[in-house]
This record gives sequence, structure tokens and C-alpha cells, in this order.
Amino acid sequence: MRSGEVEGGSLYPTLGKLEQARLVEAVWLPGESGPGRKAYTLTLAGRGERSRLAAGWRDLSDTLVALGQPARTEQ
Repeated sequence: MRSGEVEGGSLYPTLGKLEQARLVEAVWLPGESGPGRKAYTLTLAGRGERSRLAAGWRDLSDTLVALGQPARTEQ
């Protein structure tokens, strides 16, 4: 497995939890040469949660960048 890839053993339980929380919704799509599969889309609540989490990551990133800057001295 390459870095950043998610294994099926952790992906599908997570998608199930997101579906129960109504952050994603799933539809079954027919399979062309095999079984069908689920396709997931974000709900309105899921998009709001994504925006909230992204803002938190931006704040964290900004803080970490600021911590890495040399200290300013007042003159």
C-alpha cells in the first residue's frame, strides 16, 4: 500500500458512519460485469462539516507556520 491510500477495512466502516451521521448519502450503481457498487456524495451537512474542518486545518497550518518564524523583537 502506498502512502496516503486507505484500506477497504477502514474505508467502508468510516463511510458507513458518515452515512449514519447524514454527512454523505449513498446510491447503488449497477455493475457492468460484476456486482453493483455504492457511490457516495456529500450532503449539505457534509459540505458544511468539510468547510468547518478545512478552516480548522488552515488555522492549525497558520499557527504552525507562525511558530516556525523567527521571533520579532520590538524596537
